[in-house]
Amino acid sequence: MVFRFLHTADWQIGKRFGAFTAEKAALLRDARFEAVATLAKLAISRDIRHVLVAGDIFETETSEPATRRKLLAILRQHETLRWHLLPGNHDPGRPGGLWDACRKDGLPANVMLHLEAKPAEIEPGVFLLPCPIATRHVHADPAAWIEAAALPDSAYRIGLAHGSVEGFAGDSNRPLDYTVAEKHLSYFALGDWHGAKKVGERTWYSGTPEPDRFKANDPGHVLLVTLAAPHALPQVEPVPVGQYLWTEASFHMTGDDDLARLQSDVAGHHPESRKLLLKLSIDGLVPLATRLRLQSELDRLGDELFHLESDLEHLHLHAEASDLDLIDRSGELRHAAERLLELAQSDSPDRDIAEGALARLHAWSARA
Repeated sequence: MVFRFLHTADWQIGKRFGAFTAEKAALLRDARFEAVATLAKLAISRDIRHVLVAGDIFETETSEPATRRKLLAILRQHETLRWHLLPGNHDPGRPGGLWDACRKDGLPANVMLHLEAKPAEIEPGVFLLPCPIATRHVHADPAAWIEAAALPDSAYRIGLAHGSVEGFAGDSNRPLDYTVAEKHLSYFALGDWHGAKKVGERTWYSGTPEPDRFKANDPGHVLLVTLAAPHALPQVEPVPVGQYLWTEASFHMTGDDDLARLQSDVAGHHPESRKLLLKLSIDGLVPLATRLRLQSELDRLGDELFHLESDLEHLHLHAEASDLDLIDRSGELRHAAERLLELAQSDSPDRDIAEGALARLHAWSARA
């Protein structure tokens, strides 16, 4: 018998995104719900019945009732699927906590909460070995019990856990000795690290299905896992499902000709600009007029993209005294510009501030 399932984790439903405006934060929160619906459609299209969620389903254990109910409604809508939910460090399975509240909300019949460390037969001959977290801070290995689990040798054994593994620090310090556990498993499904990553022959992090930070760790996937036999090595296919792209990029400039190349580079990151969050670092040496045109381009990109952060700390001005005529030819304004240029061309710790002030003064003069 071939057994196939989806492995996902770190949905973090209800994440606040406090660094963004209320409107943008709401869009990013909605995208997390939409990611769940997307992977449900993927499972159905691939004729998969079981979805394993390795912890941190919710952002906090004090999630609002409306947030809990909205997620449960999405899970309920896909009634052919079986959703296997494991508590993580953000939503631990403590008595009287979040998961008891979900039960009171009315847990859908197709949702299975795994709050105890004991085997659960999810299909004939297929056992899930969950490693739930009952408190936010865990010091003992929640997967230690797997080694002694008494199951038939012919059974499929799938571990489900949330935490960090030795030799690879995830987003927490919760210890998981996967090297021992995976010897007794067909597959070990982990959550906590927000990117898709293989850490052992049978052990994977799925990552979050919807990216939520600037980190180049391959987020935005769900893992489609195929087990051909209980002791065969798993076949794992990362499938992209994320909407938004959070990315960092660097760019070198020397003059106006680079502005068109900057536009092309930014456009190449994502086909839909309104779904791109970009942290852009620009370096180089440019004339004062180019610095002004660059700022105009960054302003335009800031309006076009979902989010833009630009770092110009290593972009310096190449300006001559004659360039200051663009600001003023004499008087106090000219004197201020000359002083700023002197600082901008020095090794002063205020060099970056002076360059920025000179560029703003130039911009103000151009508008005046």
